[in-house]
Amino acid sequence: MQLHQINIQYDMAQDRLLLRVSTRDRQEYRLWLTRRFTALWWPALFEVLGHNEAVRRQGDPELQKAVLEFQHQTALQGTDFRQRFDAEELAQGMAPLLVHKVQMRRDGEEHYLLVFSPQEGPGLEVRLPERIMHALARLLTEGVKQADWGIAAPAAAQPDLPPAAERRLN
Repeated sequence: MQLHQINIQYDMAQDRLLLRVSTRDRQEYRLWLTRRFTALWWPALFEVLGHNEAVRRQGDPELQKAVLEFQHQTALQGTDFRQRFDAEELAQGMAPLLVHKVQMRRDGEEHYLLVFSPQEGPGLEVRLPERIMHALARLLTEGVKQADWGIAAPAAAQPDLPPAAERRLN
């Protein structure tokens, strides 16, 4: 599956987030994310992003957090979040999947493998480059804000930037 676009939107009627993944061959997969699932997955997503060599090399937890925040901001710089999601044909036989669990792991140096599973039956396996994983984390952050579920953001989703008057470049 070659990724084309990824999108997360809050659906008020369902009180869930809808994660949409479209592929280059014009197939779309839809995943429902409940509040409970999202509250567990959101911090885990940032934790998995922090399991790279540059972050782990830092002995001090504050330095680890700073390196992860830097990587997150750098990865998002070239991403266009304003582009409209192109509706595609739903993948054959693939009704929206109510996600019960997700397994995440690094898949090589610059990719991650995510396996979304319902309580029963087949799930969806997605391989994402690190840059897109950071974009997914950002989309999830925005979706949680839209949902107004009162879930506290993971530390890595909240950069510790001092007020503008206190920032120093040297």
